[in-house]
Amino acid sequence: MVVYYGAPIRIQPASLLLSGVFFTSTVPSILFLRWLRLGRQIHVLKEILNICRDWFPFSVLLFLYENLSLYTGYIQPGAYDAFLAEIEIIIWSVQPTIWIESYINHIMVDFMSLAYALHFPLPSALAIALYVYTKRSYFREFATAIIICNMVGFILYLVIPAGPPRFYLEQLYSVTQLPSYTGLYTWSELLWDDNNPVLAQSSFPSLHVAFSTVAMIFAYRRDHWPRVWWVLGPLVTSMALCLWISTIYLRHHWTMDIFSGLILGLLSVITARYLTKRTGGGPL
Repeated sequence: MVVYYGAPIRIQPASLLLSGVFFTSTVPSILFLRWLRLGRQIHVLKEILNICRDWFPFSVLLFLYENLSLYTGYIQPGAYDAFLAEIEIIIWSVQPTIWIESYINHIMVDFMSLAYALHFPLPSALAIALYVYTKRSYFREFATAIIICNMVGFILYLVIPAGPPRFYLEQLYSVTQLPSYTGLYTWSELLWDDNNPVLAQSSFPSLHVAFSTVAMIFAYRRDHWPRVWWVLGPLVTSMALCLWISTIYLRHHWTMDIFSGLILGLLSVITARYLTKRTGGGPL
């Protein structure tokens, strides 16, 4: 992109700080949880090296994402919002984010705000659990699936830039400001918007849906978890479904974003499993 499109070679200082803070806080946290579970069996130096190697890619992804805004608009200067809006009408005969306005109320808005916020904690909690429970080969497969989701998503943001319907359809909503009983929605919207470097170019595909799809699939793989965790699959599924609905309810995504996120999550798991088998993976 730098050579062919003349994109800038710059680094946003805040991205280095953010990825550095994430990495330096993750390593001791995971080390402490491993120590709590394994006690004296832990070899501190070896554990630190393993954790650094296995979790460093997530810091790299965070760094890349924070710098995406420098490179949007070079491969595809236009946006695909109008195309996605037209597809919605072809499929549903209505705009789903407009149709769902009749179900908007204060309590549901706050509930959906909580559901929407699960996109990061849900896969992160599963990744940490896999690591703490010495399922390193499964963790690396899970991490590979998440990394594939991210990288494909980043590429599609550059190639097919599209914003959320709440911007493109803003003049068509009868409820211009979603009501919030606790103020959670207003606060969370400001938080997401302020921390999204590609706010108007990161709709297609929905990485919220892709991440939760990966998490849901791994939650059902019984060989990963203790028998007493049988409820994990249904629990993650219910959380994922609420998250998917919230993307429409809160006007963050088109339904095509959701379908593409589902496909991306599924293909990422299949690819990660293939790559893990090809490269091998031993116990932690």
